[in-house]
Amino acid sequence: MTIWTLAGPPLVLWPLLVMPLAGEGARGVVAIVLVTLLVVTTIRLMLRAVDIVRGRGAWLEAVSGGLAATAAFPLIRQIGDRPAALFWSMAAGLLAMAIALRLPRGRRVPAILAAAVAILAAQWISGYPPATAALMGASALGTAAGVGMQWWTYEVAQRLEDARVVAAELAVAEERLRFAAELHDIQGHHLQVIALKSELAARVADRDKAVELMREVQELAREALTDTRAVVGGYRQVSLSVELANAVKVLRAAGVAATVTADDEVGGTAGRLLGLVAREATTNILRHSHASRASVVLAVQEGHGTLTVTNDGAEEASAAGSGLAALAERVEAAGGRLSWGNEQGSFTVRAVVPA
Repeated sequence: MTIWTLAGPPLVLWPLLVMPLAGEGARGVVAIVLVTLLVVTTIRLMLRAVDIVRGRGAWLEAVSGGLAATAAFPLIRQIGDRPAALFWSMAAGLLAMAIALRLPRGRRVPAILAAAVAILAAQWISGYPPATAALMGASALGTAAGVGMQWWTYEVAQRLEDARVVAAELAVAEERLRFAAELHDIQGHHLQVIALKSELAARVADRDKAVELMREVQELAREALTDTRAVVGGYRQVSLSVELANAVKVLRAAGVAATVTADDEVGGTAGRLLGLVAREATTNILRHSHASRASVVLAVQEGHGTLTVTNDGAEEASAAGSGLAALAERVEAAGGRLSWGNEQGSFTVRAVVPA
């Protein structure tokens, strides 16, 4: 969604509102200033919705736009130009939509409907016939709905793009793991065989020089084996911070309102275990739940790291043969504990390990 897609409707309405007001003296000048403020605040609020405009002041702009719309209407009504009143209704509807975009998703439609009813009532109270007032209220609602459809299309496209990025990152991660596993299984195996065979040759060889050379080969092979294992270990290392960030990104791409809170970083074995727990819990949410909200909380207290993953739509996981059960054994072997189950209507996975 470009800047002009968002700013276009208010900019189109601005000259349609200003032209009837020109030539009306001081009253017209004041109305033009108010209408301009209405259009500017509407555009800024819409640009804030896609983070083109950032910083504080959003609600100040919303209040300013509302006051400008309220103050401009009596002046427009005194002029008696019905098209201007109609265009004012559409501009007010755009402002309502821009404000609604800053509200939680479930409150947007009620807010827009309330604004349409308020516009209809204002037109009716000001003296327009009920049919005309209803037309203007419907125009405001229709204008807001049109911009809302544009915004919905933008959100769908953005989610598809986020899903594509996540899919690409997962593909890269899977390839890294596959490479690490094959390197360990193939190269590590060969180097281990070389080390064993060179040791055997050193035992049975008769010549001192051959024994010395074979011992050098044996040492080199063991060094190569150690280096290979170190490379694989670093390649397959699980970073807790990366896993938490990926978990939130994947959940949000799937339409889940996910949040992450981390008091501190946990490294070493504890960090790797908690990272695996975060990955498994996220996978279970995507596979087995219909969650709309999820939270990931990492806390470090009294020498223990606690990871809590909660969602509002998961069902009880089966302990036998599940990924959580397998992880529970590894967590317990490290001196920690892993639990999961329903708590107060939400499904919670909690891992506690010595940090």
